[in-house]
Amino acid sequence: MTIRLEDEFHRALENHVYADIKSHSFPMFLLQAMRRHGGVFAAKQLLGISTDRAGLVQLCNQGRLDLSVESLMLQERWQPLFSVDELKLARKRLTDLGFDP
Repeated sequence: MTIRLEDEFHRALENHVYADIKSHSFPMFLLQAMRRHGGVFAAKQLLGISTDRAGLVQLCNQGRLDLSVESLMLQERWQPLFSVDELKLARKRLTDLGFDP
């Protein structure tokens, strides 16, 4: 079941990616990580290594934080794929920008 959920998350993240690319705020390294390791790994990598939040701020300026990886992670369906600490960090990043996930 977890593998299937991970596959579904990967497809959902791909949909976010393509919407993000259109808004010109998508980090290309995330797309590369998705292709190599899958969506869950890529989301965790982004959350863990991203101190530069320029893309997130750009999405905020466009009023599209709903397209962020953090927002996707916090959707109830995907929460079992992430640790409590990862979800807390994702929520904090969004609330710091005034977005209520």
